[in-house]
Amino acid sequence: MAAEESAPEASQGPQTAWERLSNAFGGAFARVDPGSQIAPVPPELREWGSNTALAVLAGMMIFGGRQMVRNRAQAGIALQQAAKSAPTKAHAARATAEANTQRLLLTCRETLRGAVLVGSAVGSYTGIAAVSALARGYRDPKTDLALAGGIVGGIAGSLVPNVRSRLLSGILAAVLTASVGVPVGYLDEKVRSLMPDDDPRKQSLDPKAPHSAQQDVSDAPSVQYPALKADALQSVIEQLESGVHSSQSDSELEGG
Repeated sequence: MAAEESAPEASQGPQTAWERLSNAFGGAFARVDPGSQIAPVPPELREWGSNTALAVLAGMMIFGGRQMVRNRAQAGIALQQAAKSAPTKAHAARATAEANTQRLLLTCRETLRGAVLVGSAVGSYTGIAAVSALARGYRDPKTDLALAGGIVGGIAGSLVPNVRSRLLSGILAAVLTASVGVPVGYLDEKVRSLMPDDDPRKQSLDPKAPHSAQQDVSDAPSVQYPALKADALQSVIEQLESGVHSSQSDSELEGG
């Protein structure tokens, strides 16, 4: 019996990279009925989401703050020019209001620009590293970050305006960012090794530790959500009717 039970397990063999990726991303595209169990998000994807969100906030603060500093430096000069060129105080006030509106629009534009640039760069970088870890089955920060840096750097370097130098700049940027990713990955690995043993970020470094990249979504611990009523309008009507009945009963008691 023991030999028969071990035979299916041996026939399955280790999972391939495609199987690990399909298991990790399968919950995002699976059909979920109301009241059914939902598999949790893999920790690699949660970490990628948090890193991308922090990058978006950092980009907004850096680019928006830089534009605010520029606006403050230009505000005094604009006021002096408006006071000298305006024929009346009303014209000067109108010019000042228009300048303030323009500076506000510039600040909003730079804030959105920083969120898009920094968020897309960091999101792509950490996303490729997370996909590399999911495909391998465990984290190897030096390899993951070097691979992510090479891909993102190569794409960014090939976007230069000069068509003739795109290939050379893409290769140089890929090599440079990949070489930077190796020490950054080494530092990341050291930081993760100092974490507690029960921390998923440290367990992800162990190839033998079972984590989200090695297990099926159906076998993962699931979260039970309460079933929702199919007819939301009917539930609203029932709540309104109960409120009307309660108010009528209260008025009858007061009248009696």
